[in-house]
Amino acid sequence: MNDWEESKQNFIDKLGNADRIFDEIFKADSEGLVIQSEEREELENLQAANKKILNKLKSREFTVAIVGLEKAGKSTLGNALIKSIVLPEYASRCTYTTTEIRAGDTDVAEVYFYGREEFNKNFKRMLNDVQYPDAADFATMTLDAFNTYWKSVEKAKETDPVKNGIFSIHNGTTAEDIKTILAGKQKILPLLGQARKEFGAEYWSGGDNFNEFKTYITGMAGQNADGTVRREPYPYAVKNVIIRSTQLADMSHIVLYDVPGFDSPTELHKRQTEEMLKEADSIILVTNAGDRPDLTAPQLDMLRKGQDYDGVKLSEKSFVFGNKIDRASNSKTARDNLAVLKNDAINKYQITLSNHIVGGSARAYLEKIGLIAEKVASKILDEWQTPDGVKVLLDKMQDYYDNDRFEVLKRRAENTLSKTRTVLQNLLERYSSGELSYQDVSTEILMDIQSRLPLFTKEANRITQIHTAKIFSERPFTNALKNDVDNIYPLVEDAHLPLIESEEYELAIDPDGVYPTSKVDGNVRDKLGVLFVENIVTSTTKFTSERQSELRQALIDSFLNIMGLEASTTYKAELNDSVNKLFNEMLVKGGAECNFNSLVERFVMTLIQTLITQPFATEERVNKVKEALDELVSLSVYYNMPTDKAEKNSLQLESLVSGGDKFFARILAHEGFEAETEVDATENENFLRKLFEENRDQICKGASLAVELLPFGKWAKLLMKGGINLVTIDADRNIKDKDKLDEKLEDLFYAFDGKNNWGRFSAEQKLQAVEKVIGTYARQNVPQDKLRDSNSLISQLDEIQELAKNSKRMNGKEDMIATLDADILILRDITAKAVINAIGLERAFNSVITKNVNLINRHLQEREGNAAYRAWIRNNAAKLMPSHFEKIIEQGAIRENKKAIVNAVRNLLSKWD
Repeated sequence: MNDWEESKQNFIDKLGNADRIFDEIFKADSEGLVIQSEEREELENLQAANKKILNKLKSREFTVAIVGLEKAGKSTLGNALIKSIVLPEYASRCTYTTTEIRAGDTDVAEVYFYGREEFNKNFKRMLNDVQYPDAADFATMTLDAFNTYWKSVEKAKETDPVKNGIFSIHNGTTAEDIKTILAGKQKILPLLGQARKEFGAEYWSGGDNFNEFKTYITGMAGQNADGTVRREPYPYAVKNVIIRSTQLADMSHIVLYDVPGFDSPTELHKRQTEEMLKEADSIILVTNAGDRPDLTAPQLDMLRKGQDYDGVKLSEKSFVFGNKIDRASNSKTARDNLAVLKNDAINKYQITLSNHIVGGSARAYLEKIGLIAEKVASKILDEWQTPDGVKVLLDKMQDYYDNDRFEVLKRRAENTLSKTRTVLQNLLERYSSGELSYQDVSTEILMDIQSRLPLFTKEANRITQIHTAKIFSERPFTNALKNDVDNIYPLVEDAHLPLIESEEYELAIDPDGVYPTSKVDGNVRDKLGVLFVENIVTSTTKFTSERQSELRQALIDSFLNIMGLEASTTYKAELNDSVNKLFNEMLVKGGAECNFNSLVERFVMTLIQTLITQPFATEERVNKVKEALDELVSLSVYYNMPTDKAEKNSLQLESLVSGGDKFFARILAHEGFEAETEVDATENENFLRKLFEENRDQICKGASLAVELLPFGKWAKLLMKGGINLVTIDADRNIKDKDKLDEKLEDLFYAFDGKNNWGRFSAEQKLQAVEKVIGTYARQNVPQDKLRDSNSLISQLDEIQELAKNSKRMNGKEDMIATLDADILILRDITAKAVINAIGLERAFNSVITKNVNLINRHLQEREGNAAYRAWIRNNAAKLMPSHFEKIIEQGAIRENKKAIVNAVRNLLSKWD
């Protein structure tokens, strides 16, 4: 065994021994009687650090973070290192998500998304960073509310030092992140909680900068008309990206991390970069040595001054790659630029070592190996007889891996082992002396309190059952939401005219010109969709939070009483808060607290996106219906479910299914809806009245008039449902359907079969005749290819859509508002009849609170949660039971635990000496 291998094995042995001693200490004091709270946490963190170095020494894994200055070609170099066009390349700043690249058996990219709870936790942390004063989360927070707050901070910064500090630190960074996230809420929400997405190599190759995979990393989704990049907020929903490449087979031990640059505009990405540079074994800084060779001091402070978690200077593990030397005006300029770069990096800024600087062109390398067809950079370098530098960099990295890397790991190991020795020696001195602290008091009493946990578990379940039974019987949320649905979804004239006026102002509409109905309608609908989701989530939160608080307080009171709360204590409020914090900790440690809001969003999102976000009578709406067909079919069953108990008992399944077409007709064509086409229906009604007055005598000869069966208003509605606008048809005598309409009206008004036998028809037969005439006419306007396979639901949707297009065309602002109001009224109706029932608000709420209580109970008994429970007892026992804590008592259990710890520590230290 050579010296390197022997030294490496020595560290592996020491780190392995330390890991085993930590396990022995925790096993000896499993009840936490001796080592508690912060001291135990320090030992656990130290053990984790030891394990990390131990695993690195064993696995040979070598992590490299690639970071770049603006337009330096960082991602291009990453592609060159792995010999594949994997990372997005673009002239504008493009890396917004840290991307991990490692060897793999196949070429595959995996995109992982945040869960809703984890994302919301991060979002709330950002709000806390900017000291947003109110309780809010991603579901309830609005862009307007945050903008109002941030303007108040900006206004107050001149006189308030605290506000000035907040604004100086977070304006343009954290605040900008929050604004971008809120503005993109409708696009971020559907991604949260999604399963990972996989992309093959076909998404990496070629010059397409805007495919789905690359958009998750860069946010770039295309170009605007002026050539600027159109960005989407998708990277905010992405937790991490892992790319596995077969091209890394000969460097299987290396893991590359493409991280956001120093010039990233957001604080979130700057933090990611800083953390990754500290974590990595080595760093590659990519600079532009072609047309901008100068380094910028502020961007390099992190490398010059920074240290990783083991005290190793970042500059000692950094490489500098002077990229794009082909951009220099000539070979002499290229050499001069590299000389300037070396002097600045080594002497001026001291960010790397002299043998860690390489110049070249990553693009030239990609051209030479055939991954970029156009030979531009490589041709220039060939003429200058200058290497591209990529192979040189790889060789230096390999040499660093073979030699210097171990020195870095050695220093890490020495640091962690030194910390371990110091901590363990302190333990040895303290616990071998026999001295007792206040934490060692009354162990018998503490153990008694600790044993009461099963009693609380039983009582918590009983309390929860009482609350859930009350919720189920009273149905408070269903009733409250149904009563509040008009406020949740207000009509246009009640609340949204300012929104329309704002859009008109933004579009600079000419009052004398043609009103851009579709543009205004689309923009307003996008904003109403976001607003309505926020409204129903906020309302749900308002209705449920009070009940949740009631249950939580009942559980806290029960917990304190069972643990032995004395009436004489003066710490009741403090204890109440500490138990509440403990319960919250149990929910967090359970992975994720159940979120009732997410359930509401899931059920209501599709309906709002269909009815509100997608304009009426458009292909977009019918396509959205088809896309979400499974969810909408489910809602249609709830919608057609009778409310009367007797009717439910006699309900036939066929009636539920057959009612679905009415549900979709309402969404797509406003069928069966009283307020669906008020403007055109009024025109039809007036036309019918005029027709009747002008032809009274002739019509009366026919026998019993159909108008006796239905008033003019109902006739108008039926005609509109059939796609008939009498005013439009009458105004244009050249329309071929005019003659057909005359014939149908003649059949209708002059005795249906032409033989004056209308009076012989029953009322039901008359109604059927009317429906048949109108329905026959309407079907003449539907393309025959749309009528094939009429039993198919998709075909029926297309047919309904065609009828909607024929019957409704918005001819101005009034039509737009009327159509919007119709959609809002239908949204109210379906929400009240279907969505609320589909969610099962009370059932869902009961499930949530029961699950939360179960999480609290379970994690209080599991290792980590039980340790927190025991720590709570030790920290609060004296406040809980003050009369029991008058003397300091030495207990045998503590002495025995200390003895075991001392023996374990002595054993380890003797091996190191």
